[in-house]
Amino acid sequence: MTAPDRVPVLTVPIPSKENATAKALRLLLTGCVRITTPGNVEAVVNGDTGVYTVTRTGARWRCTCPGVLDRCSHVRAVRQVTAS
Repeated sequence: MTAPDRVPVLTVPIPSKENATAKALRLLLTGCVRITTPGNVEAVVNGDTGVYTVTRTGARWRCTCPGVLDRCSHVRAVRQVTAS
């Protein structure tokens, strides 16, 4: 009897305490970011603890999460998609 065929699996190590940039990349890679309005950006991000809305009006970014905007991974993820 032969061993079953094994399919290689790509795993990406995620540190137990990821920084905002690493989390933003993870959110993008796992399909958690959806742009709902182009131009003045509006996006929905499925975060680890909830669904948040990220908006940009002019140069001002906002997120509905309770985090600090300068370290917000949701905004960082959307900025990567919109190149802003």
